[in-house]
Amino acid sequence: MEKFKSVSNNESEPHSISNWQLGKLNLKNVSYHYTESDEPIFHNLNLDFILQNKYILTGDSAAGKSTILNLIGGLLRDYKGEINLGNMSYDQISDHDLHQKISYLQQDPYIFSASLKWNLTLGKKISTQKINKVIKECGLEDLITKLPNGIDTVLDDQGKQLSGGQKQRIAFAREILRDTPIYLLDEATSALDKASSTQLERLILTKQDKTVIMVTHHLRNEIEQLANKVVNLNEIKNTASETI
Repeated sequence: MEKFKSVSNNESEPHSISNWQLGKLNLKNVSYHYTESDEPIFHNLNLDFILQNKYILTGDSAAGKSTILNLIGGLLRDYKGEINLGNMSYDQISDHDLHQKISYLQQDPYIFSASLKWNLTLGKKISTQKINKVIKECGLEDLITKLPNGIDTVLDDQGKQLSGGQKQRIAFAREILRDTPIYLLDEATSALDKASSTQLERLILTKQDKTVIMVTHHLRNEIEQLANKVVNLNEIKNTASETI
């Protein structure tokens, strides 16, 4: 679970949604800049994402790839324009409810000061069979055998005893177990070698019922082939509208 935090320009916290129907995810006339003095990252951007499709965002370092994921993930609320998920505007969706629908995997995932098992399950009751399956899929078996108490070993806050790659594997396993409809990946395998990166990214991209929006600086053919569309933000962010 990545930390979902809000920088809200609304006077009141969005209310909880009890009758939320997922459909298209879209950004409508969205503009964003980090400070008033900065040039906008994008201006009046219009994007329509088809749910259950797989997208890879490319572009130069100033194209706004991570900014788009931060907006969709709810980390940035001080934008102009509209973001909609299904039948609801983001103005109507609380951070908590948004987090139930979206998994956001980033370069430096958060590790809790708790057991490895708790870090994977977040305290939810999940069958041992399912946990073990995901542990194997995410390549965590070697780490668990080396920990003094296996999966019950308590990890330091922010996982100081873990490598960057180990933390990224834990994050993938955690979000797969959360089983949300939408996955955002922002250089989420940056600390892993090519084979391990491909293994984890394939796990997410081959889930047919999931929407995946992925940012990477190292696009590999075997991953590109799994995407419905590769989107170059340099080419589209100044267009009037783009259904991708």
